[in-house]
Amino acid sequence: MPIMKMKIIFIMNHSNSWLTRLSSNGYHLTSARKAIVDIFANCNKVLTPTELFFQARQINPTIGLVTVYRTIEKLEELGLVQRVFFEEGGFGYYPRNGAHEHLLICKDCHRVEEFSGDDLGSLMQRVENQSGFEIRDHLLQFTGLCSKCR
Repeated sequence: MPIMKMKIIFIMNHSNSWLTRLSSNGYHLTSARKAIVDIFANCNKVLTPTELFFQARQINPTIGLVTVYRTIEKLEELGLVQRVFFEEGGFGYYPRNGAHEHLLICKDCHRVEEFSGDDLGSLMQRVENQSGFEIRDHLLQFTGLCSKCR
């Protein structure tokens, strides 16, 4: 099967599984939500809500910014997108691929690469023991310049 055809099938399956998750959790599948899910399914970089809004308006000109924020909120609640913080302030969102992954984020183009293999267990245990705090999750993201922006 040609690579492009495989990518289209992956995107459709990825998009359909997100829509199924939204629907099974009681959310209506409006054309606006479908547009937002399709954008994330094709995404390999961090998108701010404003960027997502402008891209979604190209698909659905009637979409509103409030709809974008509400949809992002629902996708984040379901663990389908992850919030990414920018050094200069503000944040964007990146689609999660299921497993807990850490991120390499380009400061110029906002392209994202995922990596795994953290050995934070002993550090987290030490912090819990010293603070009495129960750690339930963590976020690790490195920022820098990707090979194209260097």
